[in-house]
Amino acid sequence: MYATRADFKQGGRTLPFPNSGNADRFLEFIQKELIPWTENAYRTSELRILAGHSAGGNFALHAMRTKPDLFQAIMVASPWLAWDDDRELRELLPFIAAGRVGVRNLFLSYADEGVEMKANVDALIGALKARNLPWLRWDWRTYPGGTHDSTVIKSYFDGLRTIFAGYSYPRDPKTGRLMGSLGDVKTYYSNLGEKLGVPPGLPESAVNELGYEYLQAGGLEEAIAAFRFNVDQHPQSANAWDSLGEGLERGGNTARRTRSLQQGYRFGGNEPRPECGQLSQASFPRKNQARSKSAKHLSLRIPSLRGPVQ
Repeated sequence: MYATRADFKQGGRTLPFPNSGNADRFLEFIQKELIPWTENAYRTSELRILAGHSAGGNFALHAMRTKPDLFQAIMVASPWLAWDDDRELRELLPFIAAGRVGVRNLFLSYADEGVEMKANVDALIGALKARNLPWLRWDWRTYPGGTHDSTVIKSYFDGLRTIFAGYSYPRDPKTGRLMGSLGDVKTYYSNLGEKLGVPPGLPESAVNELGYEYLQAGGLEEAIAAFRFNVDQHPQSANAWDSLGEGLERGGNTARRTRSLQQGYRFGGNEPRPECGQLSQASFPRKNQARSKSAKHLSLRIPSLRGPVQ
């Protein structure tokens, strides 16, 4: 996980690390193989977060410096920056001072881990405070009483809270209802995208809830518009199609309601929602049978990653 070939030194001890110095090779694997494979195999978000602890923390900061556009957020717990006579730290300080940080979100932490750890992380924090980059959202925590092994879980939790601060759409404190219109929701998440570094997309659940709030208030046209928008954003969501079908039914458009519920069952697979169970069985039983048979033969092979990387 370290970029340079060296041995581990601390408190007068020296431990050989013969396989160190391969961080750039590992980073190239992540960029050219792991990320493309993952994005091809799964429905992923554009937001990429790299988290690292100890040697992994050193690696995460190295990635932030050498591949500034690869990740939008970095979480670093107790980074061992003393490696190779503070080599990575000595590279990072002028990098930050020059304003070349490309990530939009950064979280740092350390616990009671000795003066060397504290001094090195504090040096990073000082550099970030001095430069005060306007596009960078960053924060840091210390965990008194924590150890090098115990800090990582707490650090990642706090790091995710920092990165996703403001992700939940505001609600009226008195009624608990979402505040504003569909246009307001779009604007809110567009602004959040500027902070994250990528457009996050509107949460399906929030738009769905807004549509039902419109229905309850008698705003049928607004409700259907919200449901249609949700279907456009999440075309493979059975719930989004089901909600659109309910909105169309309220408006008396039974033909389009039927087509919408059929789409909902199509993406719902072999566990149809109660609202469209009878409809789906009557509308296309052959397709349902075909899906049941083909599902038995679906498999996914994930290649194994062998050998440690230091």
